[in-house]
Amino acid sequence: MNAERMVFEMIKSKKIVRRYRRKPVIRDRNVIVSVLIPVDVREVSREELKLEAKGVVFLDVPLIEPTFEKEIKKIEVVTKKEVTVPSIEYTLKLVSVVKYTSKAFQEVKIKDIVKEISQITTLTRELVNHILENIPTLEFSVAENVEMKALEKGIVSHVRPVSELLNYVSKLRITFHTPRTISAKELSREIIAKMSRVVFPSLTKGAYKIPEGLDPLYHTFSSPLSRILNMPLLILAEPPSNFVYEYMEFLKRVLREIYRVRLGGLPNPLEVSIGFDEIKFDIRASKAISIVRIDDIIDKTRRKEREGEELREEIFHTLSDRIKELYSQNLGFLVVYGREVEKLLKVELPKAPRLLRVKIVEDESIFKLCNLMWGLVHEYCKVPIERLKEKGLNLDAYVVELERRFYDELEKLLSDIRLVLSVEPSKRDEERIGGESLLHYATKVFIVKYLLDQEKIPPENIFTEYEIGDLVIDVFVNHPKHGELAIEVETLYGTGIPVLKLRRTIETRLTKGLKLWIVIPNPQLTIFLRDIMQLYELYKRKYPDRLNFFTLDVKSKKLVSLEDFVKCIRELKLS
Repeated sequence: MNAERMVFEMIKSKKIVRRYRRKPVIRDRNVIVSVLIPVDVREVSREELKLEAKGVVFLDVPLIEPTFEKEIKKIEVVTKKEVTVPSIEYTLKLVSVVKYTSKAFQEVKIKDIVKEISQITTLTRELVNHILENIPTLEFSVAENVEMKALEKGIVSHVRPVSELLNYVSKLRITFHTPRTISAKELSREIIAKMSRVVFPSLTKGAYKIPEGLDPLYHTFSSPLSRILNMPLLILAEPPSNFVYEYMEFLKRVLREIYRVRLGGLPNPLEVSIGFDEIKFDIRASKAISIVRIDDIIDKTRRKEREGEELREEIFHTLSDRIKELYSQNLGFLVVYGREVEKLLKVELPKAPRLLRVKIVEDESIFKLCNLMWGLVHEYCKVPIERLKEKGLNLDAYVVELERRFYDELEKLLSDIRLVLSVEPSKRDEERIGGESLLHYATKVFIVKYLLDQEKIPPENIFTEYEIGDLVIDVFVNHPKHGELAIEVETLYGTGIPVLKLRRTIETRLTKGLKLWIVIPNPQLTIFLRDIMQLYELYKRKYPDRLNFFTLDVKSKKLVSLEDFVKCIRELKLS
């Protein structure tokens, strides 16, 4: 027992190393496979223990020998029937589904409506009640004597910016609407704003004197053609002494523009130089421009048929009959052109309802005036007189060429599809043609191109046919320098009295707090320059920085101010 105890103590102190006994299992020439079989501790002799105790002791750990069970041929399953499942108590709360049960329709009776309904008190309602409870009383006193003084009509003395208009409400009005999208155009119709007082320039004797404007046509033809009203007119035109100043084509175009302004539409043309007998009954002034070249008629008829005073008297009597018919005709022009008009004057002057004598001023300045009239403002002084003389041309040929160039330049603008698509046409009937004239639309395109190229305005800041309340602006611009700018094109066609149309345009735009530019094409501005200048002088005293007139320079594609245009007219020294 003492030896075994010694062994276990040595094992416990890790001083004994187990020993094995080799048992060969496979033998080969060079290899012997053996199994190390541990030696049982009890088989260790006392001598070995003594020896091992002196030095290192080898401890042999016995191997666990595997044991194999016999083959199981039958497997029996044993089931215990009496198994008790532990019971757990749960408290369940069941919720029943609500079932809908329809009931029979019951008769609905209308009872008396409560008349006194309590209204919800709001801050706005309290404000309205306070205003109604504190309405000021009116007291009437004896009126003082009122003296008649000069009344000023029409120009806004002071216009507040658009941003301040919404701060002034003339009347408190509470309305309830169904929520919906409100556009800026509708907003201007709904809001009642306090506008600045309108004061028109005084036209009485006590007011300032109206400055005398220019009338270049009066000095050109020695007759006030622009002051013609809606009545037929007999014009006796005397030929020039120099062929270079033949002016009948110039005169016809001036009369055409006057007709379109006074009455609207185009007059019927009629020109008689031969075949007088065939058309002598068709000569009339009503809605027409009839040109009778009396010298050519007498000269050509004398060669073919008869001579002498008999022929002249027959022609004069025919014209006399036509002149007597003017009393019951509409606006139009009967022009008798030739040197024989002096004899016609002596016989038929008392019978004409209205007569004008026309004779052109034979000066180079007339060519410069034609340049201004047809859009060559910046180069109006360049007149090729010598070239015209070399080619045998005259003033008539020069005017026809200028008019063709004027409309050619405008047509080039209309060939730019992108530019045309950005300009909306107007729905206003200008000359009873169901819309605006081609000149009016082309001028709008001209203005848009000028704003894009010269003023460098972004396209998103330019609007055409822009609605502000009940107004439709031809071109509306958010200008970086001028702010909200309205640009109106006025061809004056069909207006009758141009200054009345211009006054209405000025007043309606400026009372909206806008700056206004009015663009008038060159022919109309030249013909009615006197009236337009007087109107501008009246209004610029009240609106020095908010109203401007312009015309066109078709070659440079720029707008020309009225001041610059008048400066060019004055330099001609036509008076």
